[in-house]
Amino acid sequence: MKNAHKLLNILLILAITICFLDVLFLHRDLVSATSATETHINSLGNNYYQYYELDESINKYPLKKSIQRFITKHEFSFNNDGYLIFRILINKNGKAELLSFSQLDEKLNPITAELDHIEDIKSFLINNCDWQKGFINGKIRKYHQKIQFKIVKGQINEIY
Repeated sequence: MKNAHKLLNILLILAITICFLDVLFLHRDLVSATSATETHINSLGNNYYQYYELDESINKYPLKKSIQRFITKHEFSFNNDGYLIFRILINKNGKAELLSFSQLDEKLNPITAELDHIEDIKSFLINNCDWQKGFINGKIRKYHQKIQFKIVKGQINEIY
């Protein structure tokens, strides 16, 4: 009986140690990833604002309708359900560039995307969308916007 208690205590200590190390390394990786993104944004120049900080919601409805027409026209099909997430930077002239892209499965785990469709969507978002200049307090500002696509049964069924 004493040996069983000792073994349980050792297993408990081992489990606590593993959890502690897991949290420690997860925090380090998260800080590293966050720092890299912030460094990239900072290297782009001063103050890229969030789209929701702008004086008006300039892109929300016209942009969504334009993207929906593009998606409907091309009838994209995907092997995995989940989410496509694009972060787009819009400069003071209304020109866009891709900041980041990620694809997640329905449980929000990163997965590899079908690159043909992704490149088509990315090209449309960067080159063919009618991005508007952003204004804050009446002054033109640079901003970034996140566009997410929800994929269900291999088809894009929601854009937000």
